[in-house]
Amino acid sequence: MPSWKKPLLYFVSLLLVFAAGITIDLACGPEPDPYDYSVTFFHNNLTGGKAYLAFNFTNSQALYDWSEPANEQEVNAGEWAAYIGKNVKPEEVQSVMYKLDHRTDSVLLAGYLNLKTHLPDSLKGNAFLHALKNNREALLYYRFAKIIEPAVSPHDPWSSVIIDTAYLLKNAAYALKEEGSAKNPFIKLRYDFQAQRLFHYAGQDKQAIAVYEKYLKKARPGYYIQGLTRELRAGEEWRAGDAAKAAYLFSKVFANFPERRIQAYQNYVDIKVTEKAVIALTRSNEEKAVIYAMNGFYTPAFSTKYLKKVYSVAPSSPFVEILLTREINKLEAAYVTPRLSDKLPYDNINSDYYGWNDSLKKAKNINGYIHELQNICTQIAGGERNHSAAFELIAKAYLEWMAGDNKAGFLQLAAINDRTLNTKLYDQKQLVKLLLIAQQITKPDSVSTRELVPSLRWLDKKVALELSHKGETIKGKYDFEGDYHIKRFTWSARDFYQKILVPLYLAQHDTAKAALAMLKGMPELTGDTLSCYHENYWDNFTTINFWQYYLHSSNLRQIMAYKHKESSDPYLKLLSSGLKNTSYDCLYNLLGTAYLREHNYKKAVMALSQIKKHSEKGFPLDDYGNNRLKSDPFIAQLKDYPKNYLPSQSSKGYTKLNFARRMYVLQLSAKRNPKKAAQYYFTMAAGLYNTSYYGNAWFMISYVWEGIDMEMMDPKHLYYEGDVTQTIGAEQLFLKARQLSHDPEFKARCTFMAAKCRGNRYKGAADEFEQYKMFQRHNADYSKEIKRNDYFKQLQKNYSTTHFYKTAVDECSYLRDFIAANPHPK
Repeated sequence: MPSWKKPLLYFVSLLLVFAAGITIDLACGPEPDPYDYSVTFFHNNLTGGKAYLAFNFTNSQALYDWSEPANEQEVNAGEWAAYIGKNVKPEEVQSVMYKLDHRTDSVLLAGYLNLKTHLPDSLKGNAFLHALKNNREALLYYRFAKIIEPAVSPHDPWSSVIIDTAYLLKNAAYALKEEGSAKNPFIKLRYDFQAQRLFHYAGQDKQAIAVYEKYLKKARPGYYIQGLTRELRAGEEWRAGDAAKAAYLFSKVFANFPERRIQAYQNYVDIKVTEKAVIALTRSNEEKAVIYAMNGFYTPAFSTKYLKKVYSVAPSSPFVEILLTREINKLEAAYVTPRLSDKLPYDNINSDYYGWNDSLKKAKNINGYIHELQNICTQIAGGERNHSAAFELIAKAYLEWMAGDNKAGFLQLAAINDRTLNTKLYDQKQLVKLLLIAQQITKPDSVSTRELVPSLRWLDKKVALELSHKGETIKGKYDFEGDYHIKRFTWSARDFYQKILVPLYLAQHDTAKAALAMLKGMPELTGDTLSCYHENYWDNFTTINFWQYYLHSSNLRQIMAYKHKESSDPYLKLLSSGLKNTSYDCLYNLLGTAYLREHNYKKAVMALSQIKKHSEKGFPLDDYGNNRLKSDPFIAQLKDYPKNYLPSQSSKGYTKLNFARRMYVLQLSAKRNPKKAAQYYFTMAAGLYNTSYYGNAWFMISYVWEGIDMEMMDPKHLYYEGDVTQTIGAEQLFLKARQLSHDPEFKARCTFMAAKCRGNRYKGAADEFEQYKMFQRHNADYSKEIKRNDYFKQLQKNYSTTHFYKTAVDECSYLRDFIAANPHPK
């Protein structure tokens, strides 16, 4: 590769990563979870285990798991411990061989391993190092391996390290020389491996192959060295131009050496050789099955091609069930997820939020593919495999659920003998049974839901057990990602409640029970989380969002009744059990907020007065997460931005309770004192306006400002949309205040504020702020409509002689644009 191409490649890669990060940030969305982005009820750990976990289906990344099924360090350390002495533990070998920091490793090499100094105090108890000193042959080899380690270790791709070919060749010759004098096969064959590797890294493939053919091919070098040398041999064939043989050798490493499986698979895929050419080199049906399976793992589209090929040559291969699971999971991504999620009236993060499954969703005749997989399950279940047909019967029952044939699904489950099932298969059967029972329910009444209770209790136990140990841990591809926790039952329970039960209740207009089901699906939500402002609650976003934005006061009163008195109905008792972890303070906060949205300020005061614990969390954090936002909602600004928040340490910021009290007093005062009613209505209008997206007290009726109300939710699903985004109520109050006044200055102010309210409903209003903030240009549609604002027309025609008009013209560019477009009032 020319020298300029490598930096260019890294630069382009950096741009792509940077662009992807910007895309996520601008979308105001959460960091995507590559394991929990789609609905899945058919678990991918039923067969294969850790050995082939990396090759489960996922559209979010190239591999499901980036860590090798076996740990190379543990394998090598185990062989060394077995060779060097009875009292040496593998952990002691591993700690010295792989886990010392650079300084300690260097001191050890220059001193103790060179027979010059004693062991450092921190290593005096290590039996491996003591055993090395008493085994001169092993000590010399270990010193040699440590000396050449920097030259054969992976380099940082961003660095410009120049390979010292002469150094590699010199040490390869030394390794062959020492191999000749070494007596123990364990050490001799490790020298052979080092010689092959050094020649390989020096680009001397012919010499590397010669070492392998002469010393290693027919020897018994031990498991660990076999894997290393065979992988090097495959790479040498690749570089020599024999792609088919290289791919074949990599497939053998894939099959026999789990500590090198992922690396072998990636090399196999990169070679891009025809399947026919590789199959021609195989010597058994088992080897053919490996080739077919690897090709199947690299097939992201719907396809039974490789599943059928594996089954035809090796029907008992574990790849049969792994490939079948992949195809079922693809169906979940392309069919089940959109079927359950697309018509939900609320935003759902765990429903392919980033569109990773879009390519699969474009497939034609998905129902036909479901039928094809059903036939394959029947074929395998009736075949002559040396195991029970339980897996295939459960899989077919699940496919029947997908197809909507409950009766056929129950028949498949009935054919299974539970005594033959392991724990994972038994649990999968119970999950499919739950889905089939639920699919029969059209109206969730006390009779129809009773049958769900045993299955839901079982699911509760599985979720609790899983959460107690945080699920299955998988390391991210990169160190900075940290660990991921695969919580299959927790996610399945969430999707069952949120995407199957909740829509049933919403169809019956029972929003209270829908909310209970939503909460039941998120057992980790506790305390006051449901009423907290959005501060990194993405894992629970769907539930929190539903509770904070969709519940009326009547729904919340019913929910509080469920909490106050536990139901005697077993199903309802189970459904409402999530309330046990939810505080009354949280519920009163939500209830008081609902009353504020409904303009029922008297009841809002009553509800919010019930909150016992108050803290700074009653105010949202700013964009940087440093300060709490506080404000005076009754200030009428001519400009919405920048918002005039009070200093975070201020004690004058209105709480929801204080706001409700003030609005209630204003309501009463407007009725009791007609002479001052105009001013009272204006103050109320300012308060109501400031609770909108555009105001400085949006947090009185909303729990998050940026993105949610304007972009992530369909406004027609917000019952208070007239206030939060369209400012209709505020406009009406400003007009009422104008009607009751005789003061031209005051009437001008009311008219201008009404113009602001009207402008918030113009096309493009939702994008105007962000577009101007980021790109310093107005939204074209909004700019066009604002020039036809009827209230600006009234202001220009009737109040142009007022002091307020002159102030407004100075401060408001929209009004100036209107005047420029309409210089002569009519």
